[in-house]
Amino acid sequence: MDNGTWWHRLQSVITRSRLLNINLDANRRNWDHRLKSVPPSEDGLAYKQDVMTVNEDAETPASAWLIGLAAWAVPGSGHLLQGRWLRGLLLGGVVWGMFIIGFLFGGHLFGLSGKEQGTSTLMQIPPMIANVGSGLLYVFCWLSGFGFTENAKLVTYEYGNTFLLVAGLLNYLVMLDAFDIAVRRKA
Repeated sequence: MDNGTWWHRLQSVITRSRLLNINLDANRRNWDHRLKSVPPSEDGLAYKQDVMTVNEDAETPASAWLIGLAAWAVPGSGHLLQGRWLRGLLLGGVVWGMFIIGFLFGGHLFGLSGKEQGTSTLMQIPPMIANVGSGLLYVFCWLSGFGFTENAKLVTYEYGNTFLLVAGLLNYLVMLDAFDIAVRRKA
């Protein structure tokens, strides 16, 4: 590399950093101006609430609770009811797909059968809560008795269990996302 090339590169880096510092200074001055207009809090620090203001006293609309319930019951339906077709089909499809793949891999659902004794019953509760997150998919399997027997013959049965657990946990997140959109906490 010749002397002119590295020198030009160094000059361009210095110029960019100076421009960046100028922009940072302008942004800092802009925020300082904003903070001066906000009264200080009790501890003497100024604060500014950004993004969105949420009225703490406002009640959650009943439609948001129904959308949350629908989102739990049928994965993706909470977003579909709000007209968010792409998000609903994508997230619902992922949950449904993981649930089906979990069974294809030989996984089983967890539940309380009453046959366990002692601490074994307690060990069944967390994975059962994760599986219940799948909504009516879990309820349908529970009512029909499908999927609750362990199939350890397949090499992939542990992967199947993991897919079923993650499908339920993911549906909890999808349900909360649909609820937050319905309450207008999220755009």
